[in-house]
Amino acid sequence: MWGTGLLGTASHSVDERQDHFDDTIQAIADHPWMGSSLGGVTESVASYMGIKPQNFEETKRYEGQSVFAEVVVASGIPGSIPFFCFMAIYLAAPLQLARTVPPFQSAWLRALVLALVFEWAILQFNQNILRLYLWVHIAVLATVFAAVRRQYCEPEEPGPFVAGYGAPNLFA
Repeated sequence: MWGTGLLGTASHSVDERQDHFDDTIQAIADHPWMGSSLGGVTESVASYMGIKPQNFEETKRYEGQSVFAEVVVASGIPGSIPFFCFMAIYLAAPLQLARTVPPFQSAWLRALVLALVFEWAILQFNQNILRLYLWVHIAVLATVFAAVRRQYCEPEEPGPFVAGYGAPNLFA
């Protein structure tokens, strides 16, 4: 409870994170259409405090707080749409497939999706999107999804609108 501001305790940690989140939102408001690139998020946040970070240690203090907000800062609103579509597909498609496969494979798919949802929730509070464990988790989920789909679903005839076999097909 210390550092949360609850029951009269100090709120320094929460206040600092809230300030960084507010700066991240301000960076979105300043550049909603273009973004500032993933490497430019810390520079944008630091600029609100009048600081120009010169090395990696200095930039760590000014990371965005919410990874979803960080994606929008980095890519702008139009550029973040494909990312959010990608995440929605890789949360929905494995769950849809889990309804039609045997229990063992279904449990794996559901567990990986649920773990990814919790991972995203945890990353909203004090991390940035450049975390190896996040991208390894997404790769494992995509691999398990593709393997289960290949094993239990019939391959479709390749056509002009069919994504590669094993990838979620948006047009199916």
